[in-house]
Amino acid sequence: MENNHIIIKSTDPNKTDNINFLRVEEFGNVALHAVQRTEPEAIEFLKNKGYKDIKYITDAETDSVVIVAGNGKDIVVSVRGKDSQKDDYTVGIRGYIVDTKTDSAIGGRVGFGYLDALNKNNKQLLAKISSAIQELDNQYEGKANINFASHSMGGAISSVMLAEIKARPDEYPFSKNIKTILTFASLPPGNDEFRKKYKEMCEKHQIECVEITNKNDLSFVTPPPHRYSVNRQIIINENGKVTIDPSLIEKIGIGSHSDAHNEKNILDRIRQLATEQGITGGKDMPDGNPVGNGSGNRANNIQR
Repeated sequence: MENNHIIIKSTDPNKTDNINFLRVEEFGNVALHAVQRTEPEAIEFLKNKGYKDIKYITDAETDSVVIVAGNGKDIVVSVRGKDSQKDDYTVGIRGYIVDTKTDSAIGGRVGFGYLDALNKNNKQLLAKISSAIQELDNQYEGKANINFASHSMGGAISSVMLAEIKARPDEYPFSKNIKTILTFASLPPGNDEFRKKYKEMCEKHQIECVEITNKNDLSFVTPPPHRYSVNRQIIINENGKVTIDPSLIEKIGIGSHSDAHNEKNILDRIRQLATEQGITGGKDMPDGNPVGNGSGNRANNIQR
């Protein structure tokens, strides 16, 4: 095992997981911090983190912000989460509507709001994002890893978007280079059938699909059929204890969704585990919490 991989020990002694500490922190910088900033602030922030090629995408109708950033080796795609009351209607509330109009390209059904956000106005937002990814993929001659990382509603939209892209490789040639999706406190995007097909997709294409969140995050209190994350879950409680692939009972609690942005609850705990295991070299996260109600976030090369 590479020396930058930390061992995650679960409260269940039969479960362990390995994650690449440096990658989690690197992509966490992009998603939890950059995507919440204005375009000039985000570009300056990302350039200081080594990303020289940056696409800052906005969509006024859905109040969306997406960052596509590249450094030659990696392309990071981060979708901002809930950030306004407008999001509550256009995406959030309708994210729980599952009907015959919400068939996913890979099978199963997803929240109407999530699919609609991507496909509104002849797939305008999806076209903007995929065009930016393809441009950087071409620039890097197809040699860069493509990684999705988002928080909250951004995580749900990213998961739906990943499924739509992987189902159409001819339409999205860069899809073969997608390696990772990391979500933080993501809202579950679809029903049980979608969850099953999504897992099959990740295994077939060897995509690392991981979720890291706090135990008592309110994103777990969701009505059927949105009860489970589609990504492999790592839950960290207030005492720093970890549960891998928790049951529904193990997830339930009363807490704050915004706690996911608190580094001491997630990223600082990951750093603490890395320090305990003699792993150093991570990039310092900025002081304070520049995040509103929601954000995007992600990481790459998370290994089983």
